[in-house]
Amino acid sequence: MVLNSYFQRPQLVVAPWNSNANRARALAAFLTFVYRARGGRGSREVTETDHLAFHHWRRRDAAGPRVSGGTWSQDVSHVNQFYGWAVRQGQIGAVPIPHRLSGPRPGGVPSAARVQADGSGDLRA
Repeated sequence: MVLNSYFQRPQLVVAPWNSNANRARALAAFLTFVYRARGGRGSREVTETDHLAFHHWRRRDAAGPRVSGGTWSQDVSHVNQFYGWAVRQGQIGAVPIPHRLSGPRPGGVPSAARVQADGSGDLRA
């Protein structure tokens, strides 16, 4: 039900078909991996460790698909947007994608990458 609600948001209902197809493929790849390779976990049980295992399999494992950096970045962005939305809706406790500190802000204080209201953000995962 959480996935259905996510895709029924007004901004996604009017989004181009291929954009939503890319979102759906990214989420399906991530959630299928977590379910099959990480002990049958569901979307609400995913942890940062699951995301890191997915990254290793998807980008570096000889038995994995070894996708390009651009494909990985787009996919992780879609997954992050879903989890950011789900956290704001109170459906899930935390975004399982680690966010690194971004560069120094004026005054030399580093800032954590933040998920914006639309689910986008500075992702360096």
